[in-house]
Amino acid sequence: MSSAAPLVLLTGFEPFGGMAHNPSWDVATAVAERAAGSLDPTGPTSPTGPTDIPGLEVRALRLPVAFGRAAGLLADAVDAAVAEGRTPAAVVALGSPWGWPPARRRSGWSGWA
Repeated sequence: MSSAAPLVLLTGFEPFGGMAHNPSWDVATAVAERAAGSLDPTGPTSPTGPTDIPGLEVRALRLPVAFGRAAGLLADAVDAAVAEGRTPAAVVALGSPWGWPPARRRSGWSGWA
């Protein structure tokens, strides 16, 4: 992918609470694979339509479910991208609380110190 393509960091979380997997990580990796054009178009969960997202680089970042660690790791990932000369155009943080529906929309920005 060209270094001129806008960069999006997309986060998901590791499994927790006895879950075998975390849907937020499943979505983050599927979107990153689709953006790269590497999602298997014949797979059981393949999307319809194009299997790449032209002009966009998406990097998936798996975060731990540990208070205080996730924000620091995300900040490190942003700093690393900036050091590469790739300031992220967007950071999209996904999550799936244990026992809640797997998809829930939340808007707003809390940032970090």
